[in-house]
Amino acid sequence: MGSGKHRWKISIYRKHSDTVSPLSDPRNVSEAKPPAEFVCPISGSVMADPVIVATGQTFERACVTACKTIGFTPTLCDGSIPDFSVIIPNLALKTSILNWAKAQLAGPPSPVQLSDALKLVTSAMTMMTSTTSPPSSGESELTRSRGGFDSDESGESELTRAKAELSSGSFRRTPLMLATRPSCYSSCSSSSELETGESGTCDDEGYVWKMRSPHVYEQEEVVAALRKVTKSSVESRVNLCTARLLSALRSLITSKYTDIQV
Repeated sequence: MGSGKHRWKISIYRKHSDTVSPLSDPRNVSEAKPPAEFVCPISGSVMADPVIVATGQTFERACVTACKTIGFTPTLCDGSIPDFSVIIPNLALKTSILNWAKAQLAGPPSPVQLSDALKLVTSAMTMMTSTTSPPSSGESELTRSRGGFDSDESGESELTRAKAELSSGSFRRTPLMLATRPSCYSSCSSSSELETGESGTCDDEGYVWKMRSPHVYEQEEVVAALRKVTKSSVESRVNLCTARLLSALRSLITSKYTDIQV
């Protein structure tokens, strides 16, 4: 009949649901440090709408707009000084950032608002001014206090003016969520720019400005840059084929300088 003893079965296997992969456990998903090329040198955050400037560096679009609005050119950590006269969307880097964020189980980075960028740039400008121009030892305490007040007042007035122009619609706004925006509309940062049509886009303004410059060396620089960009990217040729840029190019055809003739 049986020995009357209970036999216990001990299993050394665990259910699949009991085993949690270190990568799938949300508690183990740490905020990995982003690569340096993903971080804007001005805002210090991962870029949502990266653009390349004329000197080759990449910045968040709102930070470049803020610098051009206030008329401030920062000196980067490596000592280089960027040139904001030409802005080109960095689509390859933007795709890499989105893929990196997806791999980190995080959402896409949020674009920097222009109002926040203006505050960052104003603060950086004030800090740079204070470090490069220290007050002399012979100044009185009252003079130093007044100088600091004037600097703050000037920065606040610039910020107030920029905000007023922003509210009137004179500046381009970055989209709220880049994830909802198709990649084919990457040449401009708002729907108002897309409506410019044949009159021009945000990509050609730097080229047109230098083409119409009275200085020959600036015309040579922009023609060389335009040739380089249009050779490397079909999309750049399409985005830069605007009536405004073609009109500016037409004026250079008859130039007596061979480096400028197109």
